[in-house]
This record gives sequence, structure tokens and C-alpha cells, in this order.
Amino acid sequence: MTRIHGSCIEPEPTDLASELETCSCPRCAQTAQRWFIEHAEDGSLNSYSGLSCQACGLETGSFPGDP
Repeated sequence: MTRIHGSCIEPEPTDLASELETCSCPRCAQTAQRWFIEHAEDGSLNSYSGLSCQACGLETGSFPGDP
């Protein structure tokens, strides 16, 4: 978890989410990882989420900085 503090985002310190959980892959039904993060960018808080499966190579979602 990341703690941010800045007058243009939040007046008080804020904890940003960074979560990872195990789930079933929607493509192959094997074990996969689902993730969720919050990222402070240019005065706003943005949320990102996705899924990654090592068994079949499925990758969904986006990361901070992706076009």
C-alpha cells in the first residue's frame, strides 16, 4: 500500500489500494491472479485492474502509463 499526501489530490494522507487475489481464469479455468491498484497521476487518483493467467497466457487490464 502506498500513502500519498498533496493539496491537489487529498487534503489528508490517503492510502492507495494495491490488492492481489487468486481466482479462476475465465479462459482455461486454471488458477489466475486478479489485481487492483490505485495510482496518483497529475492531480487525480486513477484505478487499474486486470487478470493474469500463467497457464494459458491470458492478460487483461492496463497499467499506469499505458497508452
